[in-house]
Amino acid sequence: MGADENAVIKRRPRGLRALRNELEDILKGQYPDALYALDRFPYKGLIAPLRSLFLSKDESLRWRSITIFGYVTARIEEQDTEMARIIMRQLMWSLNDESGGIGWGSPEAMGESLARSPRLLEEYGRILLSYILEGKNYLEYHALREGAIWGVTRTCFANPKVMKSFDAVDCLIPYVRNENFVQIGLALLALSALGESELVSGIVKEGGLEGKELRVYWDWDFKVITFSSQKTLASLLSLR
Repeated sequence: MGADENAVIKRRPRGLRALRNELEDILKGQYPDALYALDRFPYKGLIAPLRSLFLSKDESLRWRSITIFGYVTARIEEQDTEMARIIMRQLMWSLNDESGGIGWGSPEAMGESLARSPRLLEEYGRILLSYILEGKNYLEYHALREGAIWGVTRTCFANPKVMKSFDAVDCLIPYVRNENFVQIGLALLALSALGESELVSGIVKEGGLEGKELRVYWDWDFKVITFSSQKTLASLLSLR
């Protein structure tokens, strides 16, 4: 990474703790009021405290910070595309072994950002998919990989046409046969969003998934999805 990008990573605005506390209060509010409450802040100054909230022990705050991160990054992209690219590269760097970190929340934040910004999706959608592809930028740690699958699912719901053009279906197929139920469930939801309803119904029926439930974070809340070969899974989730 270049010197300018490292400067962005290391820069910490004065009063970071106070700003983080304000963000926590906002994240405890209702959607979409929480998004509107952000308009009084300079968007670029929110990136560092939001990333720190990816590590929150509060599950709801952690996930909502990812939603807000995507919203903020998309707003930044509208004003300063190059800065949004730097933010994307920061997330990618955190998933690199050389970064010295683990990158908790980064795949999900990347997916949320791409779901909200068509330009960023065009530029980074294939990279997000590469994190779930063996032989590419495959994330070995299953928790990170699960986060990447969630991010892919989010982008498939937001822009299925573009994700299909990136061969997302082929990337997701291996996950419907593995042993991790959460990964199976997320992959099935993504495939359903991509219009593969017949394939998904067959897998639900043949795989003994009928009636099984998946708890998933989606647009500010946790939802329970009940798998059924008789329903289009994508219809069970909506985008705000």
